[in-house]
Amino acid sequence: MLHAAVAVALLSVGANAFVTGPAFTATNGRLSPLVGMRLRTPAVAAAGPKTRATFGLSQGLRMAAVAPAGLDTAALTRAATEARGLAMDSIAKAHSGHLGLPLGCAEIGAILYSNILQHNPKDPKWLNRDRFVLSGGHGSMFLYSWLHISGYDLPLEEVKNFRQHHSKTPGHPEFPNSEHNTPGIEATTGPLGQGVVNAAGIAAAQKMEQAMFNTKEHTIFDSMVYS
Repeated sequence: MLHAAVAVALLSVGANAFVTGPAFTATNGRLSPLVGMRLRTPAVAAAGPKTRATFGLSQGLRMAAVAPAGLDTAALTRAATEARGLAMDSIAKAHSGHLGLPLGCAEIGAILYSNILQHNPKDPKWLNRDRFVLSGGHGSMFLYSWLHISGYDLPLEEVKNFRQHHSKTPGHPEFPNSEHNTPGIEATTGPLGQGVVNAAGIAAAQKMEQAMFNTKEHTIFDSMVYS
């Protein structure tokens, strides 16, 4: 079943990261790619569903409402603020772009890239990585901000060059090609809905991969796709 591998809700439970690198910080048994940030508090409570409405809340309260229990919401809120700043500055410099998604989903990005995705920014082609496909490609600064903050090879100068010719940050995410070679981009997305369709195809490939190579004794592949 495809729904076993496609998680449309970004705040669903994610898998542990398996590899370490210079950009990773240990956080109570998990690995976080947000450098230098302690994301879990010493006592980790069991995560439960969050039902509180977030509209109109301050940034700190909004993060507390959507984050799984036990995360350092103050650190994640700071990261979300940084991501918003990157998006606002880059879009203003380009005189072009869409602010709604990067600003409105900043907390989702903080949790997704710090606590949910199984990935290694220093090895973006790692076979067992989780895939994140941004279906709303017009909100690409959301993706570029978090790739930069997480430690992918997307320097600040490239973020500043948003929507400029031959930059690594085109107006819509583009799968690595002769024109753009942006690490962490899993699919070219633009028209609304295109990313979800790409994610469904990736999910089918992941399920086939797991059926072919995993055994009762050894789980070789357990990656997921988020969109």
